[in-house]
Amino acid sequence: MNTPILRLLSTVKHYATKNSTPLNLNYVCNYGKKKCPKTIISQSAFLHKELPIRLAKRVVDLENLPYDLSKTTPMQNVYELYVKSFDKILTQPEPTTEEQSKQFTNIMENVKEDAKDIEFHISEAINLYKNENKNQKKFNTELQYIDNILDDFYTSRIGIRFLIGQHTSVQRESRSESSIGIIDSKCEPHKIIKSAASIVEEMVDNIYLQDLKFEFTFVEKDNEFLYIPAHLHYIILEILKNAGKATAEFNNCSKPIKIKTSVSKNDFIIKVSDRGGGFSREIMNTIFSFSYSTAGKNRNDRELQLAGYGHGLGLSRIYARYFGGDLIICPVEGIGTDVYIYLNRFGNKGENVADNKI
Repeated sequence: MNTPILRLLSTVKHYATKNSTPLNLNYVCNYGKKKCPKTIISQSAFLHKELPIRLAKRVVDLENLPYDLSKTTPMQNVYELYVKSFDKILTQPEPTTEEQSKQFTNIMENVKEDAKDIEFHISEAINLYKNENKNQKKFNTELQYIDNILDDFYTSRIGIRFLIGQHTSVQRESRSESSIGIIDSKCEPHKIIKSAASIVEEMVDNIYLQDLKFEFTFVEKDNEFLYIPAHLHYIILEILKNAGKATAEFNNCSKPIKIKTSVSKNDFIIKVSDRGGGFSREIMNTIFSFSYSTAGKNRNDRELQLAGYGHGLGLSRIYARYFGGDLIICPVEGIGTDVYIYLNRFGNKGENVADNKI
């Protein structure tokens, strides 16, 4: 580790002891509606205080990983990137003018862009750690500990990217009828579901040369609500990729994947049912692990299109829970799997930020 980073660590540790400030979706959305210099400067000043706290906590998380995992080159690269991002933001003056706010926005955009491939690097680090760890029993005992740390890490990462993305989008883009930054006050989940289904149909056709079918039963009322379309697209795409892969391999796409939606008092609910053979409930705790993938050991590019790098389900659940929702998976071995996605439709739940502790 280079000397400048070592010098920063005492400051990082100090910021990691501070409490982060969770926001709810309504608040962030309403703030974005007030696109005036005073509001933009005020939000920039908030992020100038908030982002270093969230980044510092994640640096400490990475330090607490098992040594053999943290010393891998990909994980070291992630660690140094977070320390440098912390430094980039902290060394900027607190914005008090429009010009300073614009400069700070540019810095935040660079921080977000620099970190775009972190999931891949962490997945690579875990695979190296697994392959080098000859003591499988030791690895299995450490896996839950690693997943707990990465769960906090990714929860915070989603929050950091959301706050930066929302702030920069509000400044850079003109508002549409319902969109405020990356938030849509009239998010249409049915359109997002059908779009994701089309993508998975094409993937399955390209990989397995099979015609995957979907059946939709959509609720007719209250089917628009305040949400982040990109988050929902990620969740539903990952679920449908798993369902499509299982269906192609288990029954050659002879059974359709059924998608139903419903509305409860607080939630918009999506149910995805496949007949792809399900899986044993003994591995229920494993499927959300960041080391889990449905791809084989010798995974190729085509297989990775559907199976991913082992983060899909874990990240999908984090996205669902981020603003008060959830993701529940119910397998029936030998038959198929039901997945329930719950999304809070009122935007009144605070961010599920990682615990305010080090």
